Amino acid sequence: DETFAVAMFSPDAEVLTPAGMLGLNLGAWMSWWLGSIAGAWAAGLVAKSINDAMAVMLYGLFIGLLVVGLIYGLRGLGL
Repeated sequence: DETFAVAMFSPDAEVLTPAGMLGLNLGAWMSWWLGSIAGAWAAGLVAKSINDAMAVMLYGLFIGLLVVGLIYGLRGLGL
């Protein structure tokens, strides 16, 4: 994940200490937690029709990613 990448590519060796890893992971966790709270609060501000449309758009997003992945995957196989 992102915290592993930051730790591995950081020029500062202090990041790899237990305290550094705790700070790195705690910062990432707090960002995720606060973002989830803010998102839940902001979802209440969106009109119901837009909220319902977003549920359908999520399926469309996954289908679009699947189709593109399949097309490029089949091209890589020479099909």
